[in-house]
Amino acid sequence: MLKLNQFLAGLVTVFVLGICLDATAQSSSVSNIFIPEQAFVSIFGEHSFIKGGTGVNPGMISTAKNGSHGYVNFAKGSSWSGASDVQFIDGYVRVYHDDPFVFPIGDNGKFRPVSINGAALTSAAYFDRNPAKVVKGTANRAGDVKGQIVVERVSDVEYWEIEGQKATNVTFTWGKDSKVGELTQEDLSKLSIVGWKRGQWKVLSSTFDTYTVGNASHVATSSINKSTLATGSISTTEEVIPSDYDYFTLAGINSAAIAGQTAFSMFPNPRLATMPLNVRYELPTADGGILRIFSANGSVLVERDLTSNTGVLTFSDVTTAPGAYNVSVTDSNGNTLSKKLIVVTE
Repeated sequence: MLKLNQFLAGLVTVFVLGICLDATAQSSSVSNIFIPEQAFVSIFGEHSFIKGGTGVNPGMISTAKNGSHGYVNFAKGSSWSGASDVQFIDGYVRVYHDDPFVFPIGDNGKFRPVSINGAALTSAAYFDRNPAKVVKGTANRAGDVKGQIVVERVSDVEYWEIEGQKATNVTFTWGKDSKVGELTQEDLSKLSIVGWKRGQWKVLSSTFDTYTVGNASHVATSSINKSTLATGSISTTEEVIPSDYDYFTLAGINSAAIAGQTAFSMFPNPRLATMPLNVRYELPTADGGILRIFSANGSVLVERDLTSNTGVLTFSDVTTAPGAYNVSVTDSNGNTLSKKLIVVTE
């Protein structure tokens, strides 16, 4: 049996090396490895884009983006490190577990990872091109609310394709080439995530992360850098089912058209057990509300009165054990919004 396992392992190595020799014509990035249509490479251990690992060479990895996609799969217990603007996966990455995960994706010299708080069989790819070239309809106006245009300007430089049937929170990143300043008229509060659904851009409940989400490895952490017009991250404040949307991108929105709604965001999420939790909230009135944090079994761990309509709360002494928690904000009108908080140990 040992010899048979050794033989099969050898076949896997040969398969990976065979992909290394394939052409890279379908990728806009210069890659060391290309995975063609209907093919995949699965990573079961530690992979470094600098040093390699688990039979996969270091450096750029590309997959087929047209037709039947190629995939890089990350199995339960796998990890990655060392991705950057010069080495990432230009193509489709798929995750085979429900743990928090950062997709190390990019295109054309741009590392644009997205992260989720856990949803098995979710896949993602980034495209350095105008989403108007793949969608049909009005690119910059959608989502009317009481006669007001919600989406004022949609990105014309990039988009993501994410597939998955499980609900999850998603975090997107931007860089200096994303032209966030042009999208928002230099006001980050107007930045939003939008998804293309049924011939229209839909605004997803989201907020930019005050401290950018760190993407140095497969688990998202909070960095010491604040989001700016040049670089940053933005997260959905409600779970979404990725496959409900054809594409995702960034947009500038008419914040006045969607004012008067209860909203809050948590950063970082996922968060390390040793790090403080920050909750940014916005309520429709100045009457305040109540914030609660629940354990997985529904027990109330924290209850905090909100005395203003907007603010940031910091918690350093709760949710220190790894696992899934629920956070809710109830406004003075009794409307409650709840979200999942993921705590990890690494």
